[in-house]
Amino acid sequence: MGPESTIDYYRRILAAWEREDPSTTPSIVIDSLDVQRALRLVANDRPALIEYLVASVRRLAGAGVDFVAMTANTPHIVFDEIVARSPVPMVSIVEVCAEEARRLVLRRLALLGTRFTMEGGFYATVCARQGITAVSPREADRAWLHERYVGEQHLTLYPVWWILLPPWEKRRPT
Repeated sequence: MGPESTIDYYRRILAAWEREDPSTTPSIVIDSLDVQRALRLVANDRPALIEYLVASVRRLAGAGVDFVAMTANTPHIVFDEIVARSPVPMVSIVEVCAEEARRLVLRRLALLGTRFTMEGGFYATVCARQGITAVSPREADRAWLHERYVGEQHLTLYPVWWILLPPWEKRRPT
């Protein structure tokens, strides 16, 4: 949602594209939103959050995009409402993460992020469709993690997964 994550995603997209076709670059339209405003809205005014995000989707659609990728986790609290009003197809990072976890044959994942993400239930719902359990930390740990994300300006809001495997199955995803 914010500039830190946007920069990282943009670099990764360009690197992946270059591996596929080094003679061109993709046409990308970015609408980087105000993370602080979004966090205030998710905490206090979900209808206004929906309007804020739908306005962004409409700006992107007006620029001629083929689809919109929602790469921030916390706004997925209202993803279904946004999709219902979107003039273009939408890609969910939550769905993509769950599909990748399934591809890696992961069964139990710990979800770290803002308290809205950890308490929202949307990761648990989407992961369950893939046969995966998403586990949020205990309440005190969620509060601590939320403060690290919000209080320390670590506002990239990346999907952060910690792989929970028995010791005999420890491996790095490829």
